[in-house]
Order: sequence, then structure tokens, then C-alpha cells
Amino acid sequence: MAPEIVLKKDYSGFAADVWSMGVVLHLMLTGTYPFKGSTERELYLKIVKGVFVMPDSVPSDARRLV
Repeated sequence: MAPEIVLKKDYSGFAADVWSMGVVLHLMLTGTYPFKGSTERELYLKIVKGVFVMPDSVPSDARRLV
């Protein structure tokens, strides 16, 4: 879910879809989701903050795309 959806704000469907494509791309490149939490609340907080780690094995061009 895009951060604006998590926050229950109005959102652009296009922008939310682009954000979701970034999540899918991260999954394809690393084999893991960019945001993880042991509870739904923890997961949503991480999504809203937007902080995630890309392994060093991901090429720089792919990092920029994500």
C-alpha cells in the first residue's frame, strides 16, 4: 500500500501504482519486500517513513530506478 493510502489521505491512482511498481521491482531485484514489520502497525509506520535498505548487490542503475 502506498503511504497516502496507509494514511487514509486522498491519492492519485497513477502515483500509487508507480509506488507499487517500485515495491515489486525491489522484490524482483532482492527477493524481499522493502518494508517488513512484525505487526500491521509496525509495517505501516515503515511504509509511511519510506526508509528501506537496498543490498549492495543491486546495481546502481537499478537502485536509482527503484
